[in-house]
Amino acid sequence: MLGVHYDTVTWSWNMDSEKVKCILHVLYDMFENESVSNGVALSISGKIVHYAPLFTSSKWWKKPITDLPDQEACKKSLIKLSSTIKMCIRLWIMSINRLRLGNLPIKDPIQLFPSWHIPIYTDASGVHTPNNYLRRGGGVYLANNTLVRIISPGNPTWISRHGRSTTLLESLAALQGLLTSISQFGRKSYTIYCDNAAGTCHLFRKGSSKCLYTWTVLKAMDDVASGTMSMISIAKTRRCSGLGENVANTLAKGELSGLERLGITNPTWSRPSRVLMDWVKKPVVTPQLGKYLLNEISRMMEIVLTPSCLINYDLE
Repeated sequence: MLGVHYDTVTWSWNMDSEKVKCILHVLYDMFENESVSNGVALSISGKIVHYAPLFTSSKWWKKPITDLPDQEACKKSLIKLSSTIKMCIRLWIMSINRLRLGNLPIKDPIQLFPSWHIPIYTDASGVHTPNNYLRRGGGVYLANNTLVRIISPGNPTWISRHGRSTTLLESLAALQGLLTSISQFGRKSYTIYCDNAAGTCHLFRKGSSKCLYTWTVLKAMDDVASGTMSMISIAKTRRCSGLGENVANTLAKGELSGLERLGITNPTWSRPSRVLMDWVKKPVVTPQLGKYLLNEISRMMEIVLTPSCLINYDLE
């Protein structure tokens, strides 16, 4: 790759020091100003696209930068920098500055997922009634007969803003499923089965979302997996296509009387994460949700805080 030095003995890489200085100079200028010329935006977005695959968790921070330039406008026109852009710039400054301390390990370009994994079945139901009197939310089913139920808030403001966002609700259930599984099984390989293919499954692989609340949840899921040294995959499954899917759907709809009909007797109920439930009650766009969840997990196992979850830049 142009401008990158590889060390195949230590299996690490770094960038040319002059290129590091030039990129950091541009990023610092962008962070300190409210706007940037379209020419600079075109230049820095090209550099980010070029080097991003080498950085861990870069997929969560790439798209706002690459979408910044206006391909139709002249290079001298000014583009306003939003708070979302500033947050991403801050991450790239930290990541590229890290190269000045030494080489970084080369990422596995294939990243094969192990054939053996622990299945997690999750589902979510939107809130369509006043005060959520049907007690709908999210459901998690694990093969060891463990159940988790998330009840969505019932206040009208929350329902109007978040209660009908299918992708957000499905992502919350998937994150809770991962948290519960890690608390029971530790560092393993997990596959989360979700019926929201166009939303949760696709956005997790892509690393971006127009809904920044969904971005916060999916990024936190990636941070939790990295911080606990677990491997996760989100796989598409057909709605109510098997026992796990049916149980998760029943829990999400709050129809607990239907569990016995599905053959679920004497289940083990697990409480949802207190940190996650506090965030659900008052959602905030933040890159640090994963850090808060890892701090909660650290009471029962050792964790590693990844650089991606250390950015202190809440948007709301």
